Amino acid sequence: MSAPGSTGSPGGPGGTGAAAPPAAAAAAADRALRRHLDAEATAALAEALAARAGQPPLADPVQPAEGADAGQPTDTWAAALRTATRRSVATALADSLAPPPAPPTPQPPQYTLTEWVEHIYANTFIRRLGQTQRWCASWWAHAEAIVRLEALWRTWEAAAASDNGAATAEWLRIYLDPLNGPLLGPDGPFSSCTPERHSESEPMWVTAPPAGYWREPED
Repeated sequence: MSAPGSTGSPGGPGGTGAAAPPAAAAAAADRALRRHLDAEATAALAEALAARAGQPPLADPVQPAEGADAGQPTDTWAAALRTATRRSVATALADSLAPPPAPPTPQPPQYTLTEWVEHIYANTFIRRLGQTQRWCASWWAHAEAIVRLEALWRTWEAAAASDNGAATAEWLRIYLDPLNGPLLGPDGPFSSCTPERHSESEPMWVTAPPAGYWREPED
């Protein structure tokens, strides 16, 4: 009970000041915390940029709260949250400012095209030659054969260097099987060749289009 003649507690009815409503106090605390966190993030950004430029970090812009003892530790949840935020921001900035990793060095091919045809293709994918399948020992004299065999060689090299255990199976299905049939077929580049002789393939005849046939694109 108050002594006679008292005017009440400072924050109560009749006192010299009124206590802030709970919602207003929470909003003020939230604004104060956000200001501190913004200052911590600014400091982390300045330190990361200074480290990137090889300069000493800037001073911490966060100041102790008014009336607080600067020599006393601020072991509160707000201080811990600010410290954790600052560290996470600094880590993210350091990762974003780090140079990208160097791309892996491509492996040189194991064979040249000629070596691959002689040692891999001709000794692995053997076919019974006759009317339905043709081959020419002078494969290098047929332009279409060079294109198809080079495509097989390059994709085989990529499959051989891959860490994917299914790479060879995919090479057989996607590249060898579709390309090998037209290469060795009776209408392919070796259609006129026999095991005893090479036959030059005659190019297909063409005629030049008349002048102005191809419409030039408009600007």
